[in-house]
Amino acid sequence: MITKLRNISAGKKLSLLVATLILFVAISNIISISVLNSITKNTEQIINERLVPSIIMGSYSFLNQFIHTQILQDILEGDYQKRIDIEKNVMDAVEKNRKNLAAYQETNLTPEEEVLINSMLSIYPKYLEAVTHALGLSRANKSQEAYDYIQTTGLAILNEMDDHV
Repeated sequence: MITKLRNISAGKKLSLLVATLILFVAISNIISISVLNSITKNTEQIINERLVPSIIMGSYSFLNQFIHTQILQDILEGDYQKRIDIEKNVMDAVEKNRKNLAAYQETNLTPEEEVLINSMLSIYPKYLEAVTHALGLSRANKSQEAYDYIQTTGLAILNEMDDHV
């Protein structure tokens, strides 16, 4: 084969070299595009299967803390109109958390996550009852009783829910 290359002119040798280089570049581009498509699919999978559930649970945990602090604010607030606004904020946050739990259920859950969401859903009625009970005590101007309740029973339920996040 080397003897055949010696008989070829320099221009043809150069053309053959350029053609070979172009072929290698084309092959490397095809491989690169294939790898890039694979990385894109993996990234989408990570975003859809891992990141979205993490964002949902982060929002859920934040709203739990927000609800707790808003109930404490409601207990301390003397202005009736502000208390109404706080109670509306609390109930809006409770509704958002209900939607967060539903959205989390719709993601691709691992078996461990299914156990997690089922335990959270089993606690949720106690959580909702604790929130409404504390707000009811506050609305009835039983501030100390409401405070004691939310700091003991309510906080225990909140911590139980946060333990699952």
